[in-house]
Amino acid sequence: MKKKSNPLFFLFFPILVFIVQSMSYVTSRVTLDTVRPLPMFLGVTGPSFCFAPDAFTPPVKKLDKSTYEKFKSRLRLNMAFFLSNYALIVVGVGCVVCLLHPGMLFAMIGVWALWSIHYFLISNEVIVAGTNIGTLVSITHRSTTISIITCLVVIWKCLIPAIVVIISSGLIIFTHAILRDPKQIDISSSGNGGGTGT
Repeated sequence: MKKKSNPLFFLFFPILVFIVQSMSYVTSRVTLDTVRPLPMFLGVTGPSFCFAPDAFTPPVKKLDKSTYEKFKSRLRLNMAFFLSNYALIVVGVGCVVCLLHPGMLFAMIGVWALWSIHYFLISNEVIVAGTNIGTLVSITHRSTTISIITCLVVIWKCLIPAIVVIISSGLIIFTHAILRDPKQIDISSSGNGGGTGT
């Protein structure tokens, strides 16, 4: 008998592939060694921890034909140089949002428990009153039901917090990447006897 394919698999598989590829790219470049010091990231100088006056400046002072290229160049430079710091910002914002939504955490734990039990029943026989409870509901039906529950949890419990994380961390990262002047980083690093390493 030919096994029926789970229709939800074809819906989520491309998304999962994209997420895995993106995570692989980021994790290959994000390391503790490339986390920039906080004073460099925030543009502060001296023992008083004051912001340097030229640390954060707009890429252009007036709009012209080269405005787009200047914005793009600064974004590219800062995203490459501060990538590990930006990754920490996303993680930090994600942790804060998760703590503000305990219902989401409990729902995710419940979904994880359902999938764990599902896979445990596939690979192990659990006999209760002479009956293997893993055969009471077929694997396909059980998988489909848990998949639907997972989708509902993702939409009702995780979607809004995920959007909040993306928007909040995105605004922070975009603002920093646009306003942080790479030239000031070069000057500060040269004064300390080192380069930017970009």
